[in-house]
Amino acid sequence: MSELMIEIASPGDRAADLRALEADYIRLGVPEIVFIDQSKKSIRILSLTNGEYAECIVSTGTVQFRCIEGLQLDAAWILNEPRPDSYETVTRLLASE
Repeated sequence: MSELMIEIASPGDRAADLRALEADYIRLGVPEIVFIDQSKKSIRILSLTNGEYAECIVSTGTVQFRCIEGLQLDAAWILNEPRPDSYETVTRLLASE
């Protein structure tokens, strides 16, 4: 089973399709589910804790994934165009250790 599922919504995705994916992942017991919606500028994170899913919606600031310890991303890197340079981003992440 996967520890983390990330779905990036496409402009043509219907809300019902995303709800169906969410239901499938929950039924499988995926510990962390992430939905990225660039058109809404939001990152929705569902984390399994004590048998229930807690929801967190991030649109600014830091995004942290429970199942990838120590990884912190700026929401703007994910939600905004143009994206930051990959090399520069990795260099910054490594320097913050």
